[in-house]
Amino acid sequence: MNDLDVNEYEINGVHVSLKPGDGGACVVSADLGPLAEDDADALIVEMLEANYAFQGAAGATLSVDPATNHVFLRRRVWPDDSDEDAILPELAVFADKAREWQDRMAGKNFSEPCNLLYDIV
Repeated sequence: MNDLDVNEYEINGVHVSLKPGDGGACVVSADLGPLAEDDADALIVEMLEANYAFQGAAGATLSVDPATNHVFLRRRVWPDDSDEDAILPELAVFADKAREWQDRMAGKNFSEPCNLLYDIV
């Protein structure tokens, strides 16, 4: 991957982008959609807990873009340049976690305690 490459993937219905980062790392990103106003406070608390524990997002971080109010899941990875396909299983885990948070944001099981915090991948 060179400095200008941006790879886009559709994995299990989740749009995932892979962009060059610093020090040979790449940034994996997924736009999870807009933060709903009615559940925003509770969801932001869950996102902060997930970020604090480094487990609720499979090692990624959750954030809200203040300009768009969209939630993003992002993580840094260090791909093996000699085998581009080696990163695909890691992207699949990332996409699965993104889908779980999209479901969470859509209100699926929102009234139940969040078990995403303790999913260790």
